[in-house]
Amino acid sequence: MDRLDKNKLIQEIESPHTTWKFIPPASPHMVIEYTINSRLLTHLPLDDISAGVLTPKHFLLGSSDELKPLAVMDDSVAVVKKGWELSQIMANIFWRHWMMSYLPTINTIIFIILLRK
Repeated sequence: MDRLDKNKLIQEIESPHTTWKFIPPASPHMVIEYTINSRLLTHLPLDDISAGVLTPKHFLLGSSDELKPLAVMDDSVAVVKKGWELSQIMANIFWRHWMMSYLPTINTIIFIILLRK
């Protein structure tokens, strides 16, 4: 650093011809992680577009859209109880979807494997 001309360095950095590109150090891994965690575990329903599909994000985040419900940062009994009730509702929705959409495909796969033997 001592051998650098600080004025020249500042002039280069502030130049309108300088293009800055920011990339997080782990961004290639983040893209791969996003792709893997977004893959479908169940079939995409063609008749009902609003029906969701299960992805690994359901296990990690509770939903496939990466949006978590906003939580109030409060330790009162009412808020904690409401948060617990919400987590139970979300878990029930997830497992209901899991049983209706994913488990039948596992049974089909097991049946096919048994037929091949």
